[in-house]
Amino acid sequence: MEDEGIARRYLYFDFPLDWNLKLNFSVLPERPTPCIINRQKEWMRLLDLEGETVPVIVKSAGNIENPRLLVEIPKEMEKNWKRIERVILDIHGLRDVSDLYEFMEKDSVLRSIKEKLYGFGGAGLMAVSVYEGVVKSIIQQQISLRVAENITANIVERYGNRVRFLGNTI
Repeated sequence: MEDEGIARRYLYFDFPLDWNLKLNFSVLPERPTPCIINRQKEWMRLLDLEGETVPVIVKSAGNIENPRLLVEIPKEMEKNWKRIERVILDIHGLRDVSDLYEFMEKDSVLRSIKEKLYGFGGAGLMAVSVYEGVVKSIIQQQISLRVAENITANIVERYGNRVRFLGNTI
């Protein structure tokens, strides 16, 4: 399906995906961070693929239980389809998390979280390049490290393994 030099491809998934929920986690959706999410829940971003700038628009074309995403790129960029697809999958964490869901079912608190975030899937990458990652990690240090470390410690203490080694519980 092509018109006006636009190539449209679908990504199909065999696991639950709530595209709107995933996009709702954007702090500033309508500002380039570097992606933009418009009111129609279309994810838009420019990708730099070996010096070529590729505009990409991704939108839901299915539902949570039968998800598919419509990806629109310039027709002349179809040669980069596999790389574009990989970036979309990686940056959004689009992978099957059924093992995680099974684990979460065993605990009432985690089950509640699973129910609220059902279809979110995995966490995605924060950046598509090393440079972008370094810049974002520096900027995002404005968040309290103490809070982040407390949350990490709580999770590790509750769900992590413990081993006694040289008189210490690790």
